[in-house]
Amino acid sequence: MFIESINFILIIFLATIQSIIGIGVLVLGTPILLLINVPMLDTINFLLPVSIITSLLNIFIFKIKKNFLFNIERFKNFLIICLPSVFIGLVLLKFFHKFLNFDYLVSSIIIISLIFRNNISKFLNKMSKIVNYSILMFIGIIHGLSNSGGSLLSMILINLNNSKSETRSEITLFYLLLVLVQFTIFCILFGFNQDLVQLSRNTLY
Repeated sequence: MFIESINFILIIFLATIQSIIGIGVLVLGTPILLLINVPMLDTINFLLPVSIITSLLNIFIFKIKKNFLFNIERFKNFLIICLPSVFIGLVLLKFFHKFLNFDYLVSSIIIISLIFRNNISKFLNKMSKIVNYSILMFIGIIHGLSNSGGSLLSMILINLNNSKSETRSEITLFYLLLVLVQFTIFCILFGFNQDLVQLSRNTLY
């Protein structure tokens, strides 16, 4: 009963954060679970369904409010470059998850996001399209490998948009697609454990 309560509180907390700012379930949930020694594969298995449901609800709310806006050009680049790269990250995860220190990897991504959060738009505007495309590819790979690509993606979108409505819409839409692709490929490569309560018992004790 105690484990079930922890799961419920954690899910509600992360889902609430994601509903407010567009991200949260993976960006916050991944380091939290890693800190309590939950393995990366179990962390992904536990968090992805929660993130998908939350993002779907957010988009539904945006549609009701008729406040769903996004940049078509960025959306196309995201679909063509970033999403396919998630597969590469998950393949790397498949072969190297037993050897990588995900605490360090996820922490490094979060620190990088914080350092460049205010200057990333200036940096991107100075770079060529090839460099910008490479960054999108890197985000997809990192997300498939560590669940942390969303923090980099949201940082970029926040800096590129002038409208808060467009920022939230893009973050929610891109994040939903990112997680849907990740979850589909993850289930194919690793399978999916539906017994989340038993999963938590195995990883917390």
